Formats: sequence, structure tokens, C-alpha cells
Amino acid sequence: MKYKPTPTAELKRKRPPFTMIENVLIEDERVSKHALIVCLVLCYHVDKNARCFPKLRKIAVEARCSRSTVQKAIDELIELGYITKQTRRKEGSKEHTSSIYTIIGLLLSGRGSTVERYTGLPPGGKELDSSELVHCIINSTSIHGNL
Repeated sequence: MKYKPTPTAELKRKRPPFTMIENVLIEDERVSKHALIVCLVLCYHVDKNARCFPKLRKIAVEARCSRSTVQKAIDELIELGYITKQTRRKEGSKEHTSSIYTIIGLLLSGRGSTVERYTGLPPGGKELDSSELVHCIINSTSIHGNL
């Protein structure tokens, strides 16, 4: 299926007309070009809790690459600590329904117009839940100390 962008005049905007990513992602030379664009696509879809759940096919279409390239990019972003992935399954079944991606470093408030910073995962790589992220932001601290 070929990608067909929606004409701007027909868009019913539910989000700002732009998408932001952390500068550190651009500055990090370990991040491949595909991982960078995949992260940008994920940021496009995030909710106020920095979470999204687009299908791999949708990410691939929007990132203009293959599903296998998207999967490799997601694995790279997870390994580097920029995103987390939680697999959801149907109740009482092992059938995969979707994946929830959380962008580490973003906590969006309102409709995405304000971005608060969080400075990453702790040395042990423990994933923080949203209440821990909010605590870090409200107290202007990171898990590594003051911002």
C-alpha cells in the first residue's frame, strides 16, 4: 500500500502542527538515521503520558521504511534507553494485541505544547513508572540528582 498524505486543509488537528524530539537524540552518534526517524514518528503519536501504540505497519509507512527496519530501530532505541516497550495481550490468551511505547525523557502536558525534561534511566536500567517520572519533574530532579 502506497503512502498517501492527507491534504493539510482536510486535517482535523488533535495535536500541535509540529513534533519535537529531544536534542540529545540528534546529538547521540550511536543513534542510527532509521532510529531517529522512528523515534520522531513515535513522538508524533504520543499522548500526555509520553505513550503511544501505533502498529509497526503504520510506523513503517510514516517513517518510509520497512517493518523489519522499524523493528531494528525500536530495538536500538530500547537498548540505548530512549524508549520502553510493553507488549499487550488479550486476557486469558498469549495472543499479542499491541505494543505500548513510552518515550523516556518526555512528559507532555496539555496537548503537547509543553515538554518537561527527564534525564533518563538509572544506571541499573530500571524502568520508571509515570508516577516516578512525575515525581522527578515536580521536584526538578532526575534519578541521578538535581537538574
